[in-house]
Amino acid sequence: MTQEGQVSLIVPPWFTLSEQKVPPLFSSDSMLGFDSTATIAMPHAAEGFEVRRTNFDASSRALQIFYSGSRTIQAGEKVIFKITSFKNPVNQEVKKGFRVTTVDQQGYLIDQSEQNLSLSTPMNEVGNLIGKELAMLGDSNGQNIGRLFTYNTLSFFMSSYIPFEQFCYFKFVFPDKLKLDENLQVLTGEGIFAPSINENEMPTNYWRVDRFSNTLYVEGCRVPELLSSRPFGALKLSFVLLPDYVADVEPIQLFAYSDRAYTKLVFKETKDSGGGMPILQTMLLPGKMELIQFRPSNYFAFVEDVNYTI
Repeated sequence: MTQEGQVSLIVPPWFTLSEQKVPPLFSSDSMLGFDSTATIAMPHAAEGFEVRRTNFDASSRALQIFYSGSRTIQAGEKVIFKITSFKNPVNQEVKKGFRVTTVDQQGYLIDQSEQNLSLSTPMNEVGNLIGKELAMLGDSNGQNIGRLFTYNTLSFFMSSYIPFEQFCYFKFVFPDKLKLDENLQVLTGEGIFAPSINENEMPTNYWRVDRFSNTLYVEGCRVPELLSSRPFGALKLSFVLLPDYVADVEPIQLFAYSDRAYTKLVFKETKDSGGGMPILQTMLLPGKMELIQFRPSNYFAFVEDVNYTI
């Protein structure tokens, strides 16, 4: 490297959308690991050099670092740049496509990395939701909301600070006390769960129920126009059988993935981490008991030792 010049770090998008379209609710910077607020430093390994200024070119996804020094960096000498305000990827996929080039002060190319580098360590910790809510909407007539041992419609609402790529995959794991029924035939969704820009009812090939594991699988993030830097979603499903006694119910656990194989997590809400969506006993109503008959053994007024039949 010369005494004055430029290093360009080209990074891949942190997440992608079909045809590389940027939805209107995104800024171009939000798709990358850093933006124009990032600062650069050259640690002691490059003693005698300093960063004069930086420039972020969103169109080429390049962070341009202009440096100067009192000497020439020799071949084989290690140079380290430390970038602050760098964001980690949004999911557990290994990100590839990093590339580094150097040019001199006249703009002539000096060095270029031979291959696209990848992030050395995939994310082993994933995020969680910033907002979530579960509501019971009653039976098919809107009655018996929260009534024990009845089928209720459940409504889920969630919001996240982690953006989603187009096509995301959700898994709702229900506790044993809440049973998914084979009569579940209709799901409706909004936001990241909307099947199209003008429709809410989800086609049956967008979701499935595994009754053995009591798990609902849902495909989402199909409409780029409805994705945002702070995505939200609402999902409504019917024919969930409520418990048979009043008590707190373990939370419905929620997992989001970036791949159809359900292997690359984006976020998770589990009971072990104190997350998920519980049903509290205050949300449940006792079952209805119909009093058929209340009859005494005789009808003489104020007589003692009378038997009553209920």
